[in-house]
Amino acid sequence: MPSKVKLRQVVLWVMATDFPLLYVSAVSLENAVFTTVTLAVMAAAVAVALYSY
Repeated sequence: MPSKVKLRQVVLWVMATDFPLLYVSAVSLENAVFTTVTLAVMAAAVAVALYSY
């Protein structure tokens, strides 16, 4: 199991890469499936963030 410090870094980078994807999927492409997938990735990152903090 990775340490909590490592998990915090992973969460930071996942969220940093997920925000532009979420914008593109919701605003530019307006693709419901892609938006749902990016929201699911963000939800998983939030769950890991809740654990690590």
